[in-house]
Amino acid sequence: MNWVFPKYIQEEKPRNYSWWVYVLMVCLPLLVGIITAVLYKVNVPEITTAQFLIIALALPLLISLAMICFCMNMMHFKHAEYLMRDNFFRQKEYQWKCSTRESRGIVVYAMLSPATDLMSGILSNAILEPINEDHCFSLDIQPFDPYQSSYFVMVCKELLNKINDDIKTSPPNKIIINAQGVDENKINQFKLLWNALGFDETPLSHLEILSEPITRETVFSKTSSAHERTLFIIMNVTQSDSANNFNKENEFALAVMFDNSLSSRLRLSVPFSTPIATLRENIEYYIRSGVFNKNNVDTIWIQNLEQALKTELLSILSIEESTKVNDISLYTGKPNELIPWLGFIMGCEALRSGRKGQLLISNGHGILDFSIINNQREKMEGYKERVFTPLSWFNFIGLGAVFSAAILACSDKIDVLGNPILITLMTICLILGLFALPTRSYLYRKILQQRWLREKKVHEKR
Repeated sequence: MNWVFPKYIQEEKPRNYSWWVYVLMVCLPLLVGIITAVLYKVNVPEITTAQFLIIALALPLLISLAMICFCMNMMHFKHAEYLMRDNFFRQKEYQWKCSTRESRGIVVYAMLSPATDLMSGILSNAILEPINEDHCFSLDIQPFDPYQSSYFVMVCKELLNKINDDIKTSPPNKIIINAQGVDENKINQFKLLWNALGFDETPLSHLEILSEPITRETVFSKTSSAHERTLFIIMNVTQSDSANNFNKENEFALAVMFDNSLSSRLRLSVPFSTPIATLRENIEYYIRSGVFNKNNVDTIWIQNLEQALKTELLSILSIEESTKVNDISLYTGKPNELIPWLGFIMGCEALRSGRKGQLLISNGHGILDFSIINNQREKMEGYKERVFTPLSWFNFIGLGAVFSAAILACSDKIDVLGNPILITLMTICLILGLFALPTRSYLYRKILQQRWLREKKVHEKR
């Protein structure tokens, strides 16, 4: 397994895997393939040897390899993220060094796994961590032509009105507008709007227009001082070949004010499928250790959680009645743009001097993530644990469903029931989806168990 696990990850990977897990990953698809090939040979004697081997061996082994690579590389990504840790605690950027052996495993995984898009999104979200914000607000907008000045100004007005008090209380030092098609006419109209709303004119002398997507590095480079506030006005609209056709999924407008100060924060993520009893034990341990003090939390933001789970979590945390609890539903956008890491803490109130901390409970990619944000500048050693939930394995079932639907849609042209190859593929997809759930659950119980014991020993030594 060296080609999957590089040395430094072997030191962290769980031990004592049962051999039957890997045997079943190979044998189950092979069994289905061989039975199908034999039945095909009996019913269609003219089948060639090559066709027989493809049905009996090639396709099942390909699926088996995909399953193994999927399991191995999910743990690989997880450990890569674990090694990176949180640069806000250590104020140091960790580089993910990918050796040749790692590359081979990732390439095979990327070629064969139907959940590549999910993994890339999670990995991007892990690398593009959020930074502390002064105020943030998101506004969903209707499709608009970025070259219409009137609509541009109207959207800017809506955004500025939402953060009117914050701009007047803490004026930004400079303004950055991220949008396409912003010409001199639009800039002049924006300045007139700014003055009409009664804002300080000083930031207008430091107005900058950016057309390329804003990344985390852009924010840091544009906000160089801890005492310098930058107002970002970000508009994104995807225009297709047709002038009247827009991709509504990726349209948003956003106003956010950043400074470059860092807050202490505790990160505790647990799997979405974790039993409530285990979740309670984990949280109570951190309460006992003093890392999490519920008396220092005056606001809780809960993102994308069902009511039942929300009630259980609040019960576990024993939050006082005076504590404000707010629900937010956030748009996450594309992984490579500003929105994933910005959206993680979007909706949090301004962290004013003397205020207590805020707790954000976020559900992203099926992961429950707890973040405690306060206004203290001292460093806090953080704990971070991301576990990919069995929900991601339903990609296999989804793949089978899509494949089946496409075949049935062409049933007038293809004899589905009379084609063993199609039936084999559909069956394998379904079996993989069902079989993957207990397999991945077993593997990650091992990971959670060993990681929890390791972290517990560290805290006990302290």
